[in-house]
Amino acid sequence: MPEVSPALRWRRLWLLLAWSLCAMVMGLSLMPNPPALPEVRFSDKVGHLLAYGSLMFCFGQLYAHRWLVALLLALLGGAVEFLQQLTGRWFELTDMLANTLGVVGAWALLHFTPLGRALAWLESQAATAEQR
Repeated sequence: MPEVSPALRWRRLWLLLAWSLCAMVMGLSLMPNPPALPEVRFSDKVGHLLAYGSLMFCFGQLYAHRWLVALLLALLGGAVEFLQQLTGRWFELTDMLANTLGVVGAWALLHFTPLGRALAWLESQAATAEQR
């Protein structure tokens, strides 16, 4: 993995939270009988999009090379689809597409909007509050 951004004061906390989120997504993705989502059209695909988008949003602020983070997360999403077959679940190309769209969408938000510095902004707000 690329080097963690040195600008973040609480990088260990952010890394812990990001890797915990990753473990949760992997656990839910690979468990044989995951909790059911509400019966809404495409809720499964929206779940995939949000899960991988959240991972990209977190890791994309922590590691220097966002393109590499995006590539690795897209590959992870594909690998998980293959691994799901070992747990009695189904392989779905549309799940891989939703995973990748989540990664690409979050990458675009991080790259083209101020959200790319959300964690740094949170830290600066906390530092300002500490000084008061």
